[in-house]
Amino acid sequence: MADTSFRAEADKSYKVAIAIDVSTRTWEFSVDGSTFKPANPLPFRAAVDQLDTVRYLCENAPGIDISAVRVLRAGESAAGDPYAGWQTVQGKDEDFEFTLRIPPGWRWAKGKIHQATKQTGVNSSMHFIVGPDRSLLAAKKKLAPAELLKHAVKQAATDAPGMSIIEQRAIKVGDLDAAWVVLHEKPAAKSLPTNLDTLCRLQTSRVEVVLHGGYDDSRAARTAKDFENAQAEFLLIAQSFRVVGGKAGK
Repeated sequence: MADTSFRAEADKSYKVAIAIDVSTRTWEFSVDGSTFKPANPLPFRAAVDQLDTVRYLCENAPGIDISAVRVLRAGESAAGDPYAGWQTVQGKDEDFEFTLRIPPGWRWAKGKIHQATKQTGVNSSMHFIVGPDRSLLAAKKKLAPAELLKHAVKQAATDAPGMSIIEQRAIKVGDLDAAWVVLHEKPAAKSLPTNLDTLCRLQTSRVEVVLHGGYDDSRAARTAKDFENAQAEFLLIAQSFRVVGGKAGK
């Protein structure tokens, strides 16, 4: 425990910002723009390599009111629209119609497979595919978030047995529950993988939709940051997905 010198007054709003560095397992925070500066960096309580839960602890009887929460990756700005300058595209399946936001430089193609692509270099490229998966229709059951995530992880392991799952969590896509799974190939010792896949599965009342992002990079100059940026971009694209018509409903 440390005395931060910050005072919390009743009936007053504060903006609290937390910066987390998972690589060093340290974090810092500020209140209304004033950063707490301890003698030593604030450590994680446990030796973990990723975060998947945000919890709030309040020890006073009246409690607290949290009006808004926003999570940003390194390099993102809290100001403005994260989709500023992005294109809105549309697609239609037999069970649903949808819109999607894609970044500048991406090309959109509609058909039996709806796909956005981007050539990022001579030996690197990205693609994002939207498609239905009717495997759950026979069950006639809408899965709870935890069940949907378990199903997504199982499907990912079945569809890509040679890949390692590096992230799995429940997310929201609009007002629909979704499962987010990230995989990459198992690289040789002391080398980076050459591909990364992200899978976002969400379930409407009639159909399961799979949003698949793929990043292939065999450049000798590829870096871990390239894969981090691709993963962050795929998540933003996936979270822009909206069902706007058709028989699917919510």
